[in-house]
Amino acid sequence: ALTAGSQSTGGSAMAPDGRFVVVWRELCTYDIYGRRFGPFGNALGTEFRVNTYTTGQQANPRVALDPAGNFTVVWESFGQDAPVQIGVFGQRYDAGGARLGGEFQVNTYSTGNQLRPSIALGHDGGFVVAWDGQGPPSGQSTVWARRYANTGVPIGIEFAVTVAPPGGAAQGIEVATDEPGNFAVTWGHFFSGPSPFSQVYLRRFRANGAPRGAGFPVGIPTGAEPRP
Repeated sequence: ALTAGSQSTGGSAMAPDGRFVVVWRELCTYDIYGRRFGPFGNALGTEFRVNTYTTGQQANPRVALDPAGNFTVVWESFGQDAPVQIGVFGQRYDAGGARLGGEFQVNTYSTGNQLRPSIALGHDGGFVVAWDGQGPPSGQSTVWARRYANTGVPIGIEFAVTVAPPGGAAQGIEVATDEPGNFAVTWGHFFSGPSPFSQVYLRRFRANGAPRGAGFPVGIPTGAEPRP
């Protein structure tokens, strides 16, 4: 096991039978590593490096498994899709830990940083990636998402889930799917100003990517709760 240096910013995911995968960032080389485990916590092989591009820094890995144990890792990579920019990349694996194809770029828009991806795999192995990116037309912080078939082929390009209002920024993005493939994206908006506060939002989508209404706030804004 790799123990020299520091490891941080990891993620994990579990299959219905108890198998799970852990991913993390190695701080000496700035690479993404992963390791598979059986249902009783027994290691299935040694750790492995996920990213094949090693020139820039890789960070913020996330992983998701489908019911068969196949898994996909996503992360952010500096300088890979455009100089001095951060993009979102991924790598698919089968249930035995073998790579399925090479690493792939999730975002097609590369003007501005694309950050902090989240991923969810559906029952059939198709998946959705969501992330926080600076997008057109004004470079505002935007929540993006992109759908993929279970073969790893993208279904269209990325689409905007929401655009943060002026003076705000999107953060803390999560995506989840149900068995038929419908999915929901949650995110936080941080509103700056004289009385800054954060609000969590949610937006639902059908399996074909069609939105089921607009995003709506969830709960009481942090910083706006009544004080005793």
